[in-house]
Amino acid sequence: SSDYNIIMKFAMEKPAFRIVVNTVSTLGGVGYTTGVAPSMTLGPGTLGGAITTDNITPLHLINYKRLAFEIRSYESPYVRGMDSVAPVSSSEPGGSLKYGGTGLSDNDIDRIIGDFLKTRK
Repeated sequence: SSDYNIIMKFAMEKPAFRIVVNTVSTLGGVGYTTGVAPSMTLGPGTLGGAITTDNITPLHLINYKRLAFEIRSYESPYVRGMDSVAPVSSSEPGGSLKYGGTGLSDNDIDRIIGDFLKTRK
């Protein structure tokens, strides 16, 4: 079609994640005539049982390590009022593991999760 409204209506109603418009589907689907990321493997998305709707490219096959730092603080409503403990990164002798900067022990985490799960019933 050359009618933009019909093309958009078709695209919004069809259960597909990759629709090529007015081009050879084989070449458009892999990016040759459309400019999508070049690939010879297509990701059919959740409808096709896959985890991606993208064309699978070499960038998908590279393992990236990401180191993420906190950019905004968060206070859980489940731990308000607890005394803050200085953060430690490993187990203290005779103590329990502390998580991040929260100062929560593994027992604290178990208790908080238990309390939260009680509210979900």
